[in-house]
Amino acid sequence: MVQLKDPTKEFDKADYYAHPENYSPIFHDKISPYASVIVNCMYWENRFPPLLTTKQLQDLMRKGCPLLGISDITCDMGGSLEYDPFIDSYHHDMEGTGVICASVDILPTEFVKEASKHFGDILSEFIGSLASTTDITELPAHLRRACIAHGGEVNPLYEYIPRMRNSDSEKLLETLAHCHPNKKKYNISC
Repeated sequence: MVQLKDPTKEFDKADYYAHPENYSPIFHDKISPYASVIVNCMYWENRFPPLLTTKQLQDLMRKGCPLLGISDITCDMGGSLEYDPFIDSYHHDMEGTGVICASVDILPTEFVKEASKHFGDILSEFIGSLASTTDITELPAHLRRACIAHGGEVNPLYEYIPRMRNSDSEKLLETLAHCHPNKKKYNISC
């Protein structure tokens, strides 16, 4: 993800941690152009180069590379992943252009065994009623909002999912071919 600024030297992890200023990021050249989704889970501090800057992300998108989404469970604001929208605006749905970004600032603290057990214990109280309900409107609001589909229909909060799945797969194939002309082409069907 980084390389030494001095090409005569070999990468050394201990040196990188001690002197990150001597390293340049290469994630945007070596990995990002081939990724459709990036899930960032790494520890980061200001002294390290960012994983992917806003400018690098914008350059990748202008080149037509297939990045669809970024999920950052570290939520280091202005950190290892920067996400400024292309034109300083946000879209609250699948409308417009850009990359789908999701940040979760509490997830790293939720990975502990106790949190998983607690969540499972609470969820087990609701599984029976969720599985057997025939009228979703009878569920408490928080459970109703958690249901993605019911009775063969996607619930209104999640109507973007079929649109995302049915997005122009031919355009995706063209984009992939443009970014990676030597790669094999596969049939994508939703």
